[in-house]
Amino acid sequence: MKRSEVSIIIVIVIVSITVAIFVGRALLGATTQKGETVQTEERISSTVPQPDKTVFYSGAQNPIVPINIGSSSNQQPLSGAQ
Repeated sequence: MKRSEVSIIIVIVIVSITVAIFVGRALLGATTQKGETVQTEERISSTVPQPDKTVFYSGAQNPIVPINIGSSSNQQPLSGAQ
């Protein structure tokens, strides 16, 4: 490469970087050092409060207890035996 070609490439690179900086600031906005306030949360406690009596009724039925309707003599219902 000739000396003039190298200098033209350097000028083109500098102009391209300058244009990219200005376009980037126009689209994204300039950087600011402004602080933001954020909401802080309470610390998690290891104590568990007693459950509400209206939600957890002690006399309610247990949903995981199997319920038998009638008497079934067939212990394997999908085997085809009656």
